[in-house]
Amino acid sequence: MSQVTKFYSNDITIGSNLYEFIFKFRWNDMSGGTDSEAHLHISPQHAKAFLEAFRLQLQSYEASFGEIKYIAPQEITRLIEQGKLARPGEVTDIKEGYNE
Repeated sequence: MSQVTKFYSNDITIGSNLYEFIFKFRWNDMSGGTDSEAHLHISPQHAKAFLEAFRLQLQSYEASFGEIKYIAPQEITRLIEQGKLARPGEVTDIKEGYNE
């Protein structure tokens, strides 16, 4: 049995050319460095199948746990600057009004 390497990614770039789609998964430590990186190259046909499978997984997840709220990068930056959101990687005290 082959060994599988697992890592968390918080930074994904997707590109393509005539023959393939390229997914670059990175762990960005938010200080300008990248701790690990993996590239996945798949055919356009597999990319289309991946998109459908991922769509179905998201739909199932949201049916079980509720809608995933997307926050645009500009909004995240604004919330950080206002002190309403911690910078990635920062540990902060629980803010007033937090409910479990």
